[in-house]
Amino acid sequence: VLGLALDFADLVISIGGLSAGDHDYVQQVYEELGVKTAFYKVAVKPGKPVYFGTYVHRRKHRTQYVFGLPGNPVSALVTFNQLVKPAILKLMGQESA
Repeated sequence: VLGLALDFADLVISIGGLSAGDHDYVQQVYEELGVKTAFYKVAVKPGKPVYFGTYVHRRKHRTQYVFGLPGNPVSALVTFNQLVKPAILKLMGQESA
């Protein structure tokens, strides 16, 4: 499903699967798909396990952006507002929120 998202979306956002548990493999899957990790785990509470990477689509020759947010709903909301929303606004050409 994440590979399909990379085929169609300019920005991919996933929630959950980023901590260090037995079933947390989203970062690994992104990297196997060719996403280059820019950062993983930020000093934000709540919301430490955050992933951001870029993917250059081979056929479309464009850069796509990938965010992985924590599975905790409050952490996901906080990190979305602090990291993803400003990125979306920037991609839309807005200077600030």
